[in-house]
Amino acid sequence: MVQATAAALGLRLIVHPVAVPAGLLAAHAFVIARFERGEWRYVLLDRRAAEPRRWALAAVAGAVAIAVPSLLLLGAGMFAFTPAAEGSSLASAAYLGWVLIPAALGEELLARGYVFSLLRESLGWRWAIAVTSIGFGLLHLPNPGSNPQAILTVILAGLFLGLVLVRTASLYAAWAAHAAWNLMLAAVLHADVSGIAFAGTPDYQLVDTGPDWLTGGPWGPEGGAAAAAGLLLVSFVLLRPLLRGRTRAPAGPPSQQAD
Repeated sequence: MVQATAAALGLRLIVHPVAVPAGLLAAHAFVIARFERGEWRYVLLDRRAAEPRRWALAAVAGAVAIAVPSLLLLGAGMFAFTPAAEGSSLASAAYLGWVLIPAALGEELLARGYVFSLLRESLGWRWAIAVTSIGFGLLHLPNPGSNPQAILTVILAGLFLGLVLVRTASLYAAWAAHAAWNLMLAAVLHADVSGIAFAGTPDYQLVDTGPDWLTGGPWGPEGGAAAAAGLLLVSFVLLRPLLRGRTRAPAGPPSQQAD
């Protein structure tokens, strides 16, 4: 997202991907110290939120949500793997991790960090998810190949990530789910991510042989109806206990526990 915006402005980012999340973390540290008495729990980045049980399953859910639809399309002949340049897929995966894991943190801090907590405190978690999901989709408009269907799918991804955040009370969990989704696309499937192609992916490349509305077309697998269905399914699994009242939405600090 940040790279695409910069490219649209004719800029080339040299210090990305670390600078963006580092800057956002610094901004969060300032506002939390200034307005929230140093309580990182306000943005669900406290020590308790970092417990592996809170984020490990979220990472699995993020990977599975895009892997299953993509593999189904592969089996149906609408995706295909073609040979690519020789090289090390492991080295490529390590590089992609260096790019995509910090990028996911930056987007989570921007979309579901302090702003989300303020909205949740004033409007409740439902409206916080709705507003930030729409904003998350609109932030991807500058990406190559963006179109209404792709942006709608990103909004659904925002819904999924917002529900992960609320159910786990952990921004680390939303980050893990986001990063796992992106890494499954780029490092495992060797596909485009939000319209961004990673040149030089070795060994094999995923190519689209089906209708764009289903496969995502130039946006990549996450822009198609199959990915949207995967997101809706995992979102329903997360949302169902909340709607039935079986599970109370985990809260952040005491000021947020009444929603």
